[in-house]
Amino acid sequence: MLLDQILERSAQRHPEKEALICSDRRASYAEINTGANALAHAFRALGLLRQERVAIYFDNSIETVQGIFATMKAAGIFLVINPQVRGQKLSFILKDCNVRILLTGIHNLVAVAPAVAACPDLRHIVLFDGTLEALSIHGELLSAAKKSLHLLQDLLKSYPQSTPPNPNISLDLASLIYTSGSTSQPKGVMLTHLNMITAVTSLTTYLCNEPDDIILSPL
Repeated sequence: MLLDQILERSAQRHPEKEALICSDRRASYAEINTGANALAHAFRALGLLRQERVAIYFDNSIETVQGIFATMKAAGIFLVINPQVRGQKLSFILKDCNVRILLTGIHNLVAVAPAVAACPDLRHIVLFDGTLEALSIHGELLSAAKKSLHLLQDLLKSYPQSTPPNPNISLDLASLIYTSGSTSQPKGVMLTHLNMITAVTSLTTYLCNEPDDIILSPL
């Protein structure tokens, strides 16, 4: 079983049930799943290959969750980077795991544009918010570095909401989690789909989670 199949099964069983409450926004399982499907198709069209990396550099949000599941649906590997990480540390992480696609917000990108431009394997940047025109000089810098810029809403409208075929198996990597690098350079911890499903199953079992539970995640 793959981690992204958990979302698909929930969307099939409870399509209209609220899956996420984020500030004043709410999203159902069906909304998250269909958005992740469309974004996964977009990733494939942008050239993302099996087990290539997608970095998500944004605050906790509905878009962040869709980006995580879209990456797995596209047979890629996701890594979530704290938006407080900047400069050389951010550049090191992006280069170390050969990130191909970066998902972020316009303010986050403006703050780190030089570091992002210096990453040779990064090909595409998807903006969760804002406009391409608002990037101004930073957009010119990224274009000169051959980074293609896309708006999330444009991609969601342009690709089908059907579930894409996924050749991954449970022993394939699902995620990389980078250490803080407090004693040396950050190190990427490799987690397979099986690793993460085992952890989720353990947590929900000993907490005795039920379908009506609401879980607060402030971190």
